[in-house]
Amino acid sequence: MGRAGFIAFLLLGGTFAAVGWFGMLGPELEVNRRFVPGRCTVVAKEVVEGNSTRRKSGRRRTVYRPEFHVRLDVDGRRYEARTFRITAWSTSDASDASATLARYEVGQSYPCWYDPDDPNRVVLERGTAAASWIFTGGGAVIGLVGLVGLGKRWAN
Repeated sequence: MGRAGFIAFLLLGGTFAAVGWFGMLGPELEVNRRFVPGRCTVVAKEVVEGNSTRRKSGRRRTVYRPEFHVRLDVDGRRYEARTFRITAWSTSDASDASATLARYEVGQSYPCWYDPDDPNRVVLERGTAAASWIFTGGGAVIGLVGLVGLGKRWAN
């Protein structure tokens, strides 16, 4: 493989790693590390329908995500937000989103986690998704292959 191929690996892998980190894994880790526990009352819940474009075919497909309207009291102030996880989790199966909604009842109070600097940033579920690790780590590995290959090419 020539320099151009290794540069392509470096750029592609770096892009995937950056998107994975800033768009998925980084925010999930921030919730786990910085957000503090609270109690949220579910005010309303719904499955939100959206569209996603498939890159190769250009066709749109419908995706679904659970969304909860929650109320949170912090230091005598009331905050309300529409939330579920810190990242925009969605699925192509409406029953998956509905099953998530079924775990929470309107009017009931549940553990939640919020940003102490901005309690409007609140989540009902935290943790890291395997897909976030795979996307970010896979991009980093591809970028590293490009970087090492490029280094060896330039050394010769």
